[in-house]
Amino acid sequence: MNWQPIDTAPQDGDIFLLWEPDGHYVVGFYHFKRKAWVSLAGDDPNDELKPSHWMDLPPEPNYEPTEAQQGLIPIPDGYKEQ
Repeated sequence: MNWQPIDTAPQDGDIFLLWEPDGHYVVGFYHFKRKAWVSLAGDDPNDELKPSHWMDLPPEPNYEPTEAQQGLIPIPDGYKEQ
């Protein structure tokens, strides 16, 4: 995993680490309807990010999710290109 220029990032709703030029990173995605990068952290939904780089998320730890944890956070309509 290496940082890549933001203009190479997929804009299909997948979630990435995004590097902001002010020196921090956030977990976010490209919001298809808003045509903007947004944070997944629940910050102000109108606060659009201006990332300079992106990176895939690291692999999940090895664990078995419970049945209740599977599908806990569905992605709402409009976040992914259809």
